[in-house]
Amino acid sequence: MKKIFTSIAVIFSLLFISSSVNGQDNPIRVACVGNSITWGGLGSSSYPEQLGALLMNGYSVKNFGVSARTLLRHGDYPYWNEETFYDAQDFNPQIVVILLGTNDSKPQNWIYKNEFYKDYIDMIAVFRKDGRNPQIYACFPPPAFSQNWGITDAIIHYEILPLIDSVQQTAKTLSINFYQYFLDKSNYFPDGIHPNADGYALMANVVFDSIKNSPAGFIRYFYSQSNEIEKNESTYLYWNTSQGSHVTLNGNVANETDSLLVSPIQDTTYTLSAMGHRFSDTSEIILKYYPPGKIRYAAADPPILDLGSNDSSFISWITAKGTTDAKFNNSSVAVNGGIYVTPKQTTTYSLTASGEISDTILITVKVLESDSINRAAHKPANVSSFFRYNPVEYALDGKPDTYWKSKIEELQYITVDLKKYYTIQRIVLHWGDIFATKTYIIISDENGNIIQQKSYSNGDGGIDDMNDLTGSGRFVKIMFMGKSVADSGYIIKEIEIYGTPKSIQGVSSQNNAVAAFTVEQNYPNPFNPMTVINYTITHQGVVNLVVFDMLGRKVTELVHQSQNPGRYQALWNGRNSLDLPVSSGVYFYQLTTGKFTQTRKMILLR
Repeated sequence: MKKIFTSIAVIFSLLFISSSVNGQDNPIRVACVGNSITWGGLGSSSYPEQLGALLMNGYSVKNFGVSARTLLRHGDYPYWNEETFYDAQDFNPQIVVILLGTNDSKPQNWIYKNEFYKDYIDMIAVFRKDGRNPQIYACFPPPAFSQNWGITDAIIHYEILPLIDSVQQTAKTLSINFYQYFLDKSNYFPDGIHPNADGYALMANVVFDSIKNSPAGFIRYFYSQSNEIEKNESTYLYWNTSQGSHVTLNGNVANETDSLLVSPIQDTTYTLSAMGHRFSDTSEIILKYYPPGKIRYAAADPPILDLGSNDSSFISWITAKGTTDAKFNNSSVAVNGGIYVTPKQTTTYSLTASGEISDTILITVKVLESDSINRAAHKPANVSSFFRYNPVEYALDGKPDTYWKSKIEELQYITVDLKKYYTIQRIVLHWGDIFATKTYIIISDENGNIIQQKSYSNGDGGIDDMNDLTGSGRFVKIMFMGKSVADSGYIIKEIEIYGTPKSIQGVSSQNNAVAAFTVEQNYPNPFNPMTVINYTITHQGVVNLVVFDMLGRKVTELVHQSQNPGRYQALWNGRNSLDLPVSSGVYFYQLTTGKFTQTRKMILLR
């Protein structure tokens, strides 16, 4: 019997609540990239710290210096290999101050001098990727007043400075000449290489003057409060340009720094231009408009069922605001809702929505032989680590162009919760560039009892097909050792697990019992702008599902109601309780009911 739900556990209203904001509280982000001269011990005397104090309100300055690092990729300690380099990119700076080159003058590094120019150009390109266009300063490093640590002033003066000058001209960056400024100030460098506190203060003042007096023609930022709107919604555009710029927005003269409330009724592109005597800059925002009748989300969970199991899939959907009518297989349904289906064979269902436009989406639920279904697909998983924005979900999403990457430690693991008991026959690992030579498989039940464990020691990359398994359990833990490359993490493009449900084999149904309350990993993850959270409860009670930020502050409440036993689905559209979009970053969702609490992490990428 079909069950039709007039609403999912949470269906977001995507209505944008207009803000009365007239000003802007968006500090300009300044990333200070460099070696120990930038790092400065990370104390209050470092030049980035003092620069932040000088710039004060309206700017956010962060120190991304790492001691002894080189710009050269083939240097002894390349800045490229540091997690700090990725942190600087994640900071999404509007201004980047690069101060590298001092350690490149060491003999063991300068043998790669022919690569310096290209590596510098490439580093600038990294900060400009994905449409970003920060104001970049390629700085001349200070003189080396001694040859401590092998640093050689003659190489800095006669070879590195001319190369950086060429970089500035080719990449059209700005310049700060610390070399010339400190040439007669050796007394500020006690060890001949690193400034003292007074020297750092002078550096901070030089950078401060350069930023405050930067030439016209630079766009510091141009962004929209939301990149998607629906009927009768508005959103603010914000921008900031360097002083003295001639600014236009879609051809109309605008202020150097301002905001504008817009209410487009179709997909609209906004183009901001800033002109100066030497520099010019252009940035675009495309606002996506969803008219009434547009289907914004529709999916089946699970999308694949076992032949002969008589299992159900839950198809849910959400439409744009103002949608007046929806039909599921020509039967009227709620414009935002869901329905259970129990197909006996692979079946395609039709969802149609009507309003200002009509939209139709086809959703297919596959019914396949048990041994041909990948049980790992989109299942929740725990992982020992992941590197940056390559989480374990990327190894379970069925997409060969995404991957999980671990951190550098030798021993790593992934534990997949299959949600039911399966007799596992086969596990397939699709490796990326870095693979494990040794793999351990542990199959266990929900109480942690080990049902089967096997080891494999002949991994050679590519595809590892382990097809001699027989254990029955709910959890599969895969452990990795013996990296093919010592200084990088493992990379897995996809994990496939094949097995037969024990219920089909006629075993006791208690083996398929789930915990009293289960919260699954959201999908997709990372996401933009919408993600789905599935959870199951087996006892009636009040359910709370709340999103928190990294500081533990409540962002929004997705569910707060009494619910009967069953499987539910909540959607989060990346907005807070005021229906305003939140920034990129790590968030946590926490389910609480009775004495039970479970928390999971998710990543929002704008």
